[in-house]
Amino acid sequence: MQEPDIPQPEHFDELCRQIGLVVMQAQLLEGSLARYIVLHRRFNEGLVYDEVHNALASADRKTIGSLLKQIEGKCPLPENLTDRLIQFCDDRNWLVHRLNREHPLAIYRRAEAEPIFERISNIARTILEIMQDLDVVGDKMMSEQGIDSIELKKKALQYSLRKAGQFPSDDGLDSAKKHS
Repeated sequence: MQEPDIPQPEHFDELCRQIGLVVMQAQLLEGSLARYIVLHRRFNEGLVYDEVHNALASADRKTIGSLLKQIEGKCPLPENLTDRLIQFCDDRNWLVHRLNREHPLAIYRRAEAEPIFERISNIARTILEIMQDLDVVGDKMMSEQGIDSIELKKKALQYSLRKAGQFPSDDGLDSAKKHS
């Protein structure tokens, strides 16, 4: 039996799209924080390869809240970045756990959704800003260890493209451009 078509408000798809985008961006940020923690521990605690591998596997399964606790305890970031991460964690939790409870009419009425759209846009912008700042912190950390972060990022891109089947050879980034 076919389900009856239930009419959706015109803004519903856009609301779901924006929520999904922020959730995916948050997952990328969680992965970046996990890698920051592992690199920080590698450089400051002398983790060996197997420990790094295990720490990465474990860290990728942690929530942003537990990653923040690790950062605050063992792997400090600049204070303003930590403060923004804490605020982001609150915003992300609101989006995922409380949005519908606190704004039940937002999915039905465009006027109720407008402030939600604005808040979601602010969360997305915050994620990008945090990612950029975290990248600067990571580059500085690698530079202090004598690692060329630009070369490392090229290798990481090559690895990712190869893993995705878009970069079949080791002949440099030019072949990645040919495949895209």
